[in-house]
Amino acid sequence: MINFANGLHNEDEEEEDGNGEDNSDIIKIYSDQLFDILVNLLKKGIDSNYEPMQEEVMNLLSTVAQLIEKEFSKYFNVLIPLMMQILINVGTTN
Repeated sequence: MINFANGLHNEDEEEEDGNGEDNSDIIKIYSDQLFDILVNLLKKGIDSNYEPMQEEVMNLLSTVAQLIEKEFSKYFNVLIPLMMQILINVGTTN
């Protein structure tokens, strides 16, 4: 999924042809379902303190957020507490 999202993002940057459609439309259609899945994966990574999963999910969230731009705001309130939990966990493990 990370490679797919990165590919869409790279193509959008390279091909700004002004036709009104872009590759991010694909992600926008499925953004609600995708964010539900990613939030659940992030929660599992936090609960199990499995940093590689947290890292990969955060990378994918970042790429998808860049693709959907303004629409990302509706997921912000769900993600911020999870990010704070990651920071708290990092602070307690060092």
